Amino acid sequence: MDEFANRPEVVNKAGEVHGLSLQAGTIHGNVQLTVGDQALPRPTQLPAANGCFTGRVSELAELDRSLLQERCDAPPIVLLTGMAGVGKTALAVKWAHGAAEAFPDGQLYADLRGFGPDSPLEPAEVLAGFLRALRRHRPEEFPTAAERAALFRSLLSTRKVLFVLDNVRSADQVRLLLPGVPTCSVVIVSRRQLPGLAVHHAVEWIKVNRLDDTDAVELLQAAIGDRVRSDPASARLLAEGCAGLPLALRIVAVRAAARPSRSLAQLASQLADERARLKRLDVGDDAGTAVRTAFSWTYQRLSDGEARAFRVVGDHPGRHFDVYAMAVLTDTPLGRAEDLLDGLMAMHLLDEPEPNRYEMHDLLRLHAVELREREDDPAEREAVLLRLYDHYLHTADRANRVLMPHRLRVPCPGTAPHELTFGDRASALSWLDAELANLVAMCRLTGPAFDVRCWQLAYTMRDYFFLTKRIDSWVETHTLAWRACQRIGDRRAEARTRNNLGRALLESGDVEAAADHYEHARILFEELGDGHGLSNALANLASILRRTGDFESALANLTRALAFYRKGAQRNCGITLRSMARVEIELARFPDAVRDAEEALAIADELGLDLDAAQASACLGQAHLRSGNLRGARDAFERAVRHSELAGSRYEQAGALRWLGEVALRSGDLGEAREHWRAALRLYEQLGVPVAQRVADELAVLGEL
Repeated sequence: MDEFANRPEVVNKAGEVHGLSLQAGTIHGNVQLTVGDQALPRPTQLPAANGCFTGRVSELAELDRSLLQERCDAPPIVLLTGMAGVGKTALAVKWAHGAAEAFPDGQLYADLRGFGPDSPLEPAEVLAGFLRALRRHRPEEFPTAAERAALFRSLLSTRKVLFVLDNVRSADQVRLLLPGVPTCSVVIVSRRQLPGLAVHHAVEWIKVNRLDDTDAVELLQAAIGDRVRSDPASARLLAEGCAGLPLALRIVAVRAAARPSRSLAQLASQLADERARLKRLDVGDDAGTAVRTAFSWTYQRLSDGEARAFRVVGDHPGRHFDVYAMAVLTDTPLGRAEDLLDGLMAMHLLDEPEPNRYEMHDLLRLHAVELREREDDPAEREAVLLRLYDHYLHTADRANRVLMPHRLRVPCPGTAPHELTFGDRASALSWLDAELANLVAMCRLTGPAFDVRCWQLAYTMRDYFFLTKRIDSWVETHTLAWRACQRIGDRRAEARTRNNLGRALLESGDVEAAADHYEHARILFEELGDGHGLSNALANLASILRRTGDFESALANLTRALAFYRKGAQRNCGITLRSMARVEIELARFPDAVRDAEEALAIADELGLDLDAAQASACLGQAHLRSGNLRGARDAFERAVRHSELAGSRYEQAGALRWLGEVALRSGDLGEAREHWRAALRLYEQLGVPVAQRVADELAVLGEL
């Protein structure tokens, strides 16, 4: 009874504590509190469960496991944490109602008002309410929170009670509310992770995530019934517009119920308007039923630095980003950026879908954009985006220089705030893979300052696209870049961009559009007197001529381009010789094709260019195969596989495997042919390229042999 040692007015001479008798026992060493002959009441304070609760099967099971097994040393405590509107309270209350029979002495519930329009409750206030629920009608006789906590723990010392402490702001709010015996269990609900609580208590942590699409649609169906079953496509669009947030989904359900004549498709189209989406996710005047308001309560609890970081993240045009992007957005050192990320993560304003990659879901992003537009200077917003653009442009340039050295480069405007470097091809390729969606999103920005960067970013990315064959992104970035060049009137940039766009379109199968861009590039380069660019355009046009069967004209173009490249563009010489070998194969000039392919391979080896070596080896293999030299073909294609693996090109690796299958087939080994073609098909399917279907068809035919 240490809490009462200095309060003689609390403990009277009869050893009573305001009606409680002190008897010999084990509590606090030598006394035990009882309540005479009268049993304490059984409080049942849980609010009503939500009638439209869906999903959360794994979370409910985890709560069962954590809270229904009595411990021998301390009360089991679970912290349900997650972002605003994600359904933490609904989950806690749903589970608590289902588990009520396991706590025969009652359930205590309190909303601690940690996030909302009112001031957070102090522990003393919460304890006063709990004591009244236990018929201690004058808790004010115990003026300090510590005294009330001691009495409260004593009252529950032999009882089995469930605590649900909702809307908690800090560990200090709940520390004195926790029971002291393992017979009681505690569910704490907070938007914060409350790391300070775990320092002194064994707390199990359950993160409540947004509902997946299936559970989100199920929630809508539970709320509005047949309309969801009759139009599942629109229901799914509504669920996507609500970003899987139960609060938003329930608001949509209320709006749908209030407008029975309005179709779900109409409601979904209203949510599709991003600028009005948060306004539509509001019901009446009740602040608790507005998604924007729920978000704002969290935002108001941020530090100034965290609040600004939240706002500027809304400027990022992509979805996932890393700590470098956060440092650029906030114009802070990396260490400070990490702290800001941790702060926003702790408040569940950011998710970490994969290690070191962060994202903000759509509704939160819309809220951040609204705040940004209201609180920050538009000029500062443009400066942030320019800084971010320079970061991606300069880093992409460094990565692509590692992927493909010996390429013509153009100076990048601006400076990179953080020097992210790459020690090898694997790290460069990994960064480009991770950031591809962001790089494409940057190209979608329009404006005079962005247009110059747009074509340069697309131009820089041509190496990556050629290696990986990400055709859709290749076409989109270069189409956007082409339009940017026209807006700024840069004819040389337009010629370079159209040259690369032609290659992207050719890879996609649109030969006519590719030819049009190549020809326009040729005309522009000729007018500009750009010999290197003109040679590139001629070589590219040769690929069109080869596909249309005009082999002699193709060879003439390539010969002219090669004469220019011989003056000092060694890598271009290798590329052109490889193209000449392909034409010579079509003309059945196999000795010439072997000669030119071997020279192209020698150049690639000399420069240490694995991708070029893979393509030259594949070309050499085709020349040998067409001439009947199966052994030479096999050796060349096997070398192509090795160089493709070193280059990180699954596309070239698949092509070489496909040719090895052809060699095996001509050698009469059907089993080996199937093995190579199946391996090629797996790679093509991973890339999602059209040639996958042709290989699948070839395998089907082979299966009939």
